[in-house]
Amino acid sequence: MDQKKKNAKKELKRQQILDGALKAFCEKGVDGSTVDDICEKVGCSHGLFYHYYQNKDELLDDLRNKWDFRYMDYIADLFKTDLPPVQKLRELITYVYANLKEDEMFSYRFYFFITTSFKINELKDSNQESCLETPDDFENGELELGPAIYNIFEQGKQDGTIKTDYSSVEYIYAIIDMLIGAAMSYILTPKNERHKTILPNVDLVMSFFVRGM
Repeated sequence: MDQKKKNAKKELKRQQILDGALKAFCEKGVDGSTVDDICEKVGCSHGLFYHYYQNKDELLDDLRNKWDFRYMDYIADLFKTDLPPVQKLRELITYVYANLKEDEMFSYRFYFFITTSFKINELKDSNQESCLETPDDFENGELELGPAIYNIFEQGKQDGTIKTDYSSVEYIYAIIDMLIGAAMSYILTPKNERHKTILPNVDLVMSFFVRGM
């Protein structure tokens, strides 16, 4: 086996460990999951785990750094467009829904990212825009999800397309909780039953925020 194939095989095994860890973390939480739990999900020995990672913390760092940037780059680019705020919100929901249906691991990755980096409990009022604890890649200007969604709602209120019944932070609570619930519906459903999962209608979701719907 040449070096290129060896490296590919090694990277595949590392990815399998990361995917197993994601499943364990989503089921038991980061603090509640052990190396035993991760190895059980992967179907690997402790020796193989420790061949790649010294401990769970090192795996966590790798997991955060290896978040699939295809997803986050798309969302970051979406928020930078000149689309109206309401259309950005619709595109975000539609994109998450599409990936939940098409990518088996997306639900785990999205749930992990949201629940470990998006500090919902620290959003006290509409003046607190910074609600992320992110890896360096996100801090370097790529995307801050909380403030980005906050700005969508603020812009929508200014142009009259978003309802003003609640604060932008309260709307963030609602949209993030809805997306977390959508991800959890896939995580908790057996793989062979996921095609039957019904997600909330996008128009119905939008009607909670948008005037005239």
